[in-house]
Amino acid sequence: LEFRRVLFRSESELFNKEYKTVLGPLEEKNNQILLELNPLQTPGIYKIVVKLIVDNKTVGQVEKEVKISGYTDVATEDTIAKSFFSSVETITLFNSGNFNAVKNIKVRKGFFEKIFTKTSAKYTSLSEGGISYISWNVPLDSQQKIVITITTDYGWLAYIIIIIVLGIASYYIFRSPAILFK
Repeated sequence: LEFRRVLFRSESELFNKEYKTVLGPLEEKNNQILLELNPLQTPGIYKIVVKLIVDNKTVGQVEKEVKISGYTDVATEDTIAKSFFSSVETITLFNSGNFNAVKNIKVRKGFFEKIFTKTSAKYTSLSEGGISYISWNVPLDSQQKIVITITTDYGWLAYIIIIIVLGIASYYIFRSPAILFK
C-alpha cells in the first residue's frame, strides 16, 4: 500500500509547520524538521501538537510540552570624554535576553571626587577593601537600554583658586607703599 499524500502538521503558540511526503509500500522514513523559535519568546511551558494526516484523515496525534527558559544577556559599554577640569563617563546597558535582569554597576570614586560628581541616576556609596565606589543596581526589562551619565567637574574649584591667587596678587600690587614707624 502506497501513501501519496502524507502530511505532518505541528501546531503550537510558538509555531505552525507542515511537512508533506510520499510513503511507499513497507517504506520507513526518519525526517528531522528544524524549527526557528523567536529568541525573545516569553519564558514558559508551551504545548505542541503533532498530527499525522493521510488522505485528509488524522491517523495519529502526539502532544508534548516544551519549556522555554528565561535568559539574560546584559552588554555594558563604557565611554569617557575628558576636557579641561572635567570628565563625562557614559555607561550604556542593554539586555538582549528574553527575561528581566538586574545589573550591578560600580565605578571607583574617592571621597574628594564624589564632591564634584553628578550622575543621571541616584547612586549609593560603598566601600570594599578600603576602596570607595559609587554603585547602581539597574533593573532591565527584556530588550531595554539604559544610559547612566557620570559628570565630574572641577571647574568651579579652579575658578575659586584663580580668584584667591588674583586677590593675593592684587593685595601686593595695590598696597600702600608708605610704611610708618613710631
